[in-house]
Amino acid sequence: TGLTPGVSYQYRVRAYNATGSSNSSSTISTITICAAPVALNASSFTPTSFTANWQATVGAVDYRLDVSSDPLFAAGTFVSGYEGRTVSGTSQNVPDLVPGTVYYYRVRAVNASGTSNNSNTVSSTNIPPPPLVSSATDITAEGFSVNWATTSGAEGYFLDVSTNNFVTFVSVFNNFNVTGNSYPVSGLASGTTYQYRMRASNSSGTSLNSNTVNVITLPADPVATSANTFTTTGFTANWSAVVGASGYLLDVSSDDFSTFATGFNALQVTGTSALVTGLSEGTSYQYRVRASNESGNSGYSNTSTALTVSAP
Repeated sequence: TGLTPGVSYQYRVRAYNATGSSNSSSTISTITICAAPVALNASSFTPTSFTANWQATVGAVDYRLDVSSDPLFAAGTFVSGYEGRTVSGTSQNVPDLVPGTVYYYRVRAVNASGTSNNSNTVSSTNIPPPPLVSSATDITAEGFSVNWATTSGAEGYFLDVSTNNFVTFVSVFNNFNVTGNSYPVSGLASGTTYQYRMRASNSSGTSLNSNTVNVITLPADPVATSANTFTTTGFTANWSAVVGASGYLLDVSSDDFSTFATGFNALQVTGTSALVTGLSEGTSYQYRVRASNESGNSGYSNTSTALTVSAP
């Protein structure tokens, strides 16, 4: 006893009695079983693999590597092909893993005399898969909420927001660190199309980019300008163009929008003017407009007043 692990020793014996000792026997060589290796942190992470590492052990010919999804290495939890897998050197790439999953590994040193005890256990989490980004919600003229599905193994996410497919980025939203599954993006321009994407991250690294989602902010409120082209039964309503508007909604009323002129309650129109007809002569009317696009409608413009021409 009291020998060094993994070291070759030789032994011989002599017989003796009262008359003396025999010659030495033949010499036998043997090697002690190796000390348990020291497992090191994993490296070279990808979403589906990592490299297990350990320190070299004196006297080891090769090693046996276990990789499992269970820290206790229970039966049935080993990664296929990695229950006592024979490996050499001090590292081994472990492929075909599930992204974002926590794995555990341990090693044993082997020589001609047997196998060492298990090393310490090292945990390793693969790089998570890219998150699935969904449509924006809570869209306003100045921002929107980004939404995504949480990803297995992710500890956080990185958000990119752009107006030119990520050639450049909006304000701080380049690799912007967020958590949870939603984040409000603010300080944007009205009626402007934005793109956003995300990446999941953990201590092992960062995933590839998610899918890209396009969203347009609501248009700004239009400015209603003075009417013209007055007749006894109508006039032309006018307003300023709004960036990002695909159309406008026109209201016309004679009682401050308690009721509406026939056909002129959120009437969809295009351009920056509309002919209003079918009105009463010599009557004061009010009109207002909202800009609209695929994300929704702006607020109301100011109210402009128009007086139809009196009959002779």
